[in-house]
Amino acid sequence: MLRSVTRTTVLQLLHTNVSDLVPRGRRLADPVWRQRHRSMVVLIVAHAVGFAVYGAMTNAGAPAIAFQAGPPAAAAALAVAPWLRRSWRSFAAVLGLLSSSALLLQATNGRTDSHFHFFVMIAIIALYQQWSTFGLAFGFVLLHHAVIGVLAPDVVFDTPAAQQRPLLWTAVHGGYILAACAASMVAWRLIEKERERAERVLDSTAEGVYEVDTDGRITFANSAVGRILGCDEERLLGRDHHDALSHDAGEPGAEDRSVCMACAVTTKISGRSAKSTFRRHDGAAFPVECTGHPVVEKGRQIGSVMTFRDRTTQAMLTRQALYDDLTGLANRSLLLEHLEHALARIDRNRTALAILFCDLDEFKPVNDTFGHAAGDELLMVVSGRLQEAVRAHDTVARFGGDEFVALCTDLASERDALTIAERFLEALREPIVVSGQQVQISASVGLTVTTNPSSAPELLLGEADAAMYRAKEKGRNRVEVFDEELRARATKRLQLEDELRTAIAQGELRVHYQPKVSLISGALAGVEALVRWQHPELGLVRPAEFLAVAEESGLIVPLGQYVLEESCRQLARWRTRGGVWERCTLSVNLSCQQLAHTDLVETVRAALHATGVPGERLCLEVSEQVLMDDAPLTIDTLRSLKRLGVTLAVDDFGTGFSSLSYLTNAPIDVLKVDRSLVSTLHQAKESWSVVAAALGLSRCLGLSAVAEGVEQTDQADALRDLGCEHAQGYHFAAPQSAAALEALLDTETGCLAAISGLKIEHG
Repeated sequence: MLRSVTRTTVLQLLHTNVSDLVPRGRRLADPVWRQRHRSMVVLIVAHAVGFAVYGAMTNAGAPAIAFQAGPPAAAAALAVAPWLRRSWRSFAAVLGLLSSSALLLQATNGRTDSHFHFFVMIAIIALYQQWSTFGLAFGFVLLHHAVIGVLAPDVVFDTPAAQQRPLLWTAVHGGYILAACAASMVAWRLIEKERERAERVLDSTAEGVYEVDTDGRITFANSAVGRILGCDEERLLGRDHHDALSHDAGEPGAEDRSVCMACAVTTKISGRSAKSTFRRHDGAAFPVECTGHPVVEKGRQIGSVMTFRDRTTQAMLTRQALYDDLTGLANRSLLLEHLEHALARIDRNRTALAILFCDLDEFKPVNDTFGHAAGDELLMVVSGRLQEAVRAHDTVARFGGDEFVALCTDLASERDALTIAERFLEALREPIVVSGQQVQISASVGLTVTTNPSSAPELLLGEADAAMYRAKEKGRNRVEVFDEELRARATKRLQLEDELRTAIAQGELRVHYQPKVSLISGALAGVEALVRWQHPELGLVRPAEFLAVAEESGLIVPLGQYVLEESCRQLARWRTRGGVWERCTLSVNLSCQQLAHTDLVETVRAALHATGVPGERLCLEVSEQVLMDDAPLTIDTLRSLKRLGVTLAVDDFGTGFSSLSYLTNAPIDVLKVDRSLVSTLHQAKESWSVVAAALGLSRCLGLSAVAEGVEQTDQADALRDLGCEHAQGYHFAAPQSAAALEALLDTETGCLAAISGLKIEHG
């Protein structure tokens, strides 16, 4: 078996090496072939003339001279016959060259030196770079030596040994000719390799590159030319480049289009470029930018290299980079560019500019009710109305989602900006029809005005954004102007962001744990990890005061990773204590930014692996709002997390406006009933019904249920009566440090002291 494998490997290597030496035999470009063919015809004619002169000098008769000079002359005549195909004209030239060798051999009575003439002709024939011409040459030599060598040995061979055994010496000469052909083919292949390497470089460019001779005929074209024009680039070889690229002199603008080409072809001016129009193979016109460069050899121009690029693709990429795909409005990048230019003009014009930050009110319920297609239709109508509300030179941009920003320049005062903002609100007062239904939409607009050319663009956007949020807080459908109060709030927020970033880096974060208990036995069922900030000056800061800043700044990702890793380490320490701790589960909240982060699954896997916590002991909680978006990427991430063995829970269940279809799409295990429903459970009959329905739904779907925010005994009793399995809240224990929770737990029974009636302070 080893011998068979070795033989196969050797054969494969031989095949690879041999095939690498064999030319690909690609057809020569017509201009190149014509030049080489013309030289060969001249050589054949020279042989015919030489034979005629030699015959005259040796006093040979007319028949003898005609016999010697006739075959090459006839071959030369066929080689230039315009009615013959290119391949047949090549064959005629090959026969003319080889017949000259045969006649020379006959004239010298088979002298050995004359045989070298065949080898010279073989080397010349190799310039055709055609397999067929090689085959014809080899066959001609074998046939000539075999037939003439047998019929008249002294005409072909001048040695007695060869004359006595002509077929053997024919085979020997055939071997020499074959070796000469092989050497020519290797040289041919090496030339091809150099050409292929150069073409690979040229083909790697997105620009079309082609070469023309001094007559404007294409001698080379890279693959980009064929790709852009929609045809095989080899079909362009030999054609006039204006004709191949549809440069009709009668077309409007044809003179401008060919300026760079004419200059490069007829003069030595390099680098002239012009915008032009080419036409694809299917007839479709497209804009290009072309450049011509002359090719000079020994001070003489021998052709030109032309390059061009499709401006359609460039324009499309530019549009994608600067404009919103859905609405066609400017995007953030283009708005910032316009804003920088506008700030630079403030000093010269002595005017003001304003940023209007517009956010649609209650857009999400419309999107959820009628679908994303209807939401897109609504956004397109809104974008059109907002554009009509501003002046012609103002810029309206879409920042994503339902956020729009307008840049208004050349303003005399803040009053002018307020007028435009009021027109924004007025433009949206008329109902919008989407999916056959009338929809009433409004907007909250934040406004900031500046006359300072040194203002930072991002800072101005932040000011308008802050003013927009204040408009939301004050009831929506209104305009708010950025002022000193908001500036102070923004400054405080930036300071808080910097301090939070330092807190994460210096380990000032703490994890507290709130227990989840069984409503039947009062035993500890699990804990929820909740982050706290041990501020060096303010003391213990609750999450409500800094989580929003963490979300907006992106710090929620490293913050969430710290909570996950630290709480997993704590659970691992608890599990070594045995008893109720060994069965305890850990719940950790995930933000929407964490779910969107590409490293989330790997982060969770690494935390479980590093601490040895089984996957089923970790419960990851996501908000109902995140699931209602039903983004495919979010669902895929949740399924990947589920494959780690972890449990997934819906937090704040009952607060959403959407349908419950996400419960069947997402791999959810637990529903956590929101505290807003639990807090009024003993007061409002409606809350009782909603909680009962939520618990019934969980049982139907095979999900566990946990009630949040239980603060009173009657709430716990009501939940127990409704069949709720687990609950958490201040009635049982407040979030606290790991050490405090250990002290609170009765380690013998696994129950919390609060179940026995001990009141726990809300610390």
